[in-house]
Amino acid sequence: MLIVNQNAINTLCVTASEFLQDTTTGGTNTGFTLKLINETTLITYSGITLTDTSNYTDRYNIFTLTLTGKTFESYSSSTIYLPNNGFYTYYIYYNHSGISEIAEQGFFKVDGVNQITTYEYPKKNTYVSYKKQT
Repeated sequence: MLIVNQNAINTLCVTASEFLQDTTTGGTNTGFTLKLINETTLITYSGITLTDTSNYTDRYNIFTLTLTGKTFESYSSSTIYLPNNGFYTYYIYYNHSGISEIAEQGFFKVDGVNQITTYEYPKKNTYVSYKKQT
């Protein structure tokens, strides 16, 4: 299962091209696309372009997916808006010579905003953790 965060640039590492017969020759490779289906609402998001940045594309694939948390979307640059957190089924398609074949499928969990919390302690309080007895 892949876990991604809203309002963040997420890196997806998958083995989408590992079992494909021929990903480098024998046709025009037009890359990968992503399709997501929300498990609760059944809303489908499809045609999201993925760019593989892996150094070893025959073994594994690295894609970047930006979840904006706003209504701005650019499917061609892997930027999407998913209004609902929760679980999605994902399909990654390999597109070549006018044919799209499923290269990988699985589950996807969308969490809320990045859970980084900072807390600043009050500067006026002084705490003594150890005091030498006199």
